[in-house]
Amino acid sequence: MKWWENEFLRISAVQCKYDEDSMDILKKHVVPRHFNTEQLLHLTAEGHMAFYEEERHGVLLDSYLAEAHRNHIREIIYLN
Repeated sequence: MKWWENEFLRISAVQCKYDEDSMDILKKHVVPRHFNTEQLLHLTAEGHMAFYEEERHGVLLDSYLAEAHRNHIREIIYLN
């Protein structure tokens, strides 16, 4: 059985980023509200639009995922 068949998904879906950086969003909003899954758009967002560029976002994504996993949060990353 897959993990999502045994646990309720409490999904955080922050759709934009304005004044906070992504680590602030994780620490101030996602972790304290006991989410266990996150739709990760804000990491690469400029306002409400997001585009992933490996050179710009690769290291940031690695460190964000490490911190999220330390807090038992799984990530859903959309690449459209």
